[in-house]
Amino acid sequence: MVYRVLAAACIGWFCLGIAPLARAGDPPPKTVVAPSSTDDPAFRRGALDFQFAEGAEVSIQHTDIIRPNFDYQLTVFRLGYMVDTPHGSNFLRGNNEFLLEAIGGPVTHGPGTALGGLSIMYRRNFLSPGAKAVPYFQVGGGGIYSDASHDKVQQALGSDFEFNLQAGVGTKFRLSPRWSADAEFSYRHFSNAHITDRNLGINGIGGLIGVSRAF
Repeated sequence: MVYRVLAAACIGWFCLGIAPLARAGDPPPKTVVAPSSTDDPAFRRGALDFQFAEGAEVSIQHTDIIRPNFDYQLTVFRLGYMVDTPHGSNFLRGNNEFLLEAIGGPVTHGPGTALGGLSIMYRRNFLSPGAKAVPYFQVGGGGIYSDASHDKVQQALGSDFEFNLQAGVGTKFRLSPRWSADAEFSYRHFSNAHITDRNLGINGIGGLIGVSRAF
């Protein structure tokens, strides 16, 4: 009886001893790695972003023929450069981008027939890992050409060249790793910093719908 108990104890001890060895020979479990925004080709440092958009803006401070309506359609081309890779935590996580913008379009209501110009912009993209929607905020400045100043009655735009200050918020809806559909709300201010006596300026708001492609 004693021998049977000892034999059972030895067999049990042996089995307990080789179990770790057997497990050591098994392949290690696979590690599941969550997607990281640092691997996102569209927002990695050095990536380029081309954006095309169409929209319209309307003036918000028109009063009379001295400061009239100045509403216009816009075609927008932007080329952006990602300054850094997304970083940070919580809802502020994102990256910084600089863009060159070219705009043009017809005047639909007010003095003049058309406008066009160039601006340099800064944009902050708010990007969470795996996000399908990427909000952004942007500001910029540059200049425009318009023939609105040829109307000598109005006092808002007094020269062919006007400064263009702008700000906006938008969202990129990711269609693929490199393509997105974009929607944006914008504000613009046109004035000439008193280059001429006529300089009441124009403030406009509007929206843009477009697409972006990362390279």
